[in-house]
Amino acid sequence: VMAGLTRALDWFDNSLQNVVASHGYQPFHRTQSMIIMHIALGVDSPAEIAREMGLTRQNVHHMAKTLLQEGVIESLPDPVDPRRSLYRLSDRASELRGIALETMRD
Repeated sequence: VMAGLTRALDWFDNSLQNVVASHGYQPFHRTQSMIIMHIALGVDSPAEIAREMGLTRQNVHHMAKTLLQEGVIESLPDPVDPRRSLYRLSDRASELRGIALETMRD
């Protein structure tokens, strides 16, 4: 079962990367594409993303750094707890978001 799930994840990520590249975007590292996917699905806390992916918050912050610099995602203060931050897909990345969401639906 695990081997099949791993193959499915590989297939999904490769498909997503190919679609993103075909639209002229720079492909992302697999961890970055999974961060984008989690954010698109509503998981916006770096700690929650880390928990879902089995990573540390530091790993998520490190991998998100490039996404933040490229304007794909943005970091906002958590309105409930100002010590925390939340990620969201940036308005500038609306085309990329549409591409990713369409690919996930397909």
